[in-house]
Amino acid sequence: MQEEAGITVKVDKFLDERFVENSDTIIKWYLCHPNTHELRAGDDLAEVKYVPRSDVPRVCDPAAVSRWPPKVVEYFGV
Repeated sequence: MQEEAGITVKVDKFLDERFVENSDTIIKWYLCHPNTHELRAGDDLAEVKYVPRSDVPRVCDPAAVSRWPPKVVEYFGV
C-alpha cells in the first residue's frame, strides 16, 4: 500500500483468496485500516482515492468484481 498509494495500513483480518485461472497467481483480500491518510499515486497509477465501502463494487471493474471470492462479495454486499 505504501508503494502504490503512499499510505501505511494495519491488517485487521484476512477475508478470502482466489486462484487466477491459467496461472500460478493467488490473489488475497485483507480488511485493513490506514495508519496514514495522505494518498499519493505510485508511478504505475494514474489516480488513487478513498472510496466509501458501499461504492466499491460500482467503482471497481465489473470483470474484476465478477471474480471476487464469496467472503469478499459478502463483505461488500454485492
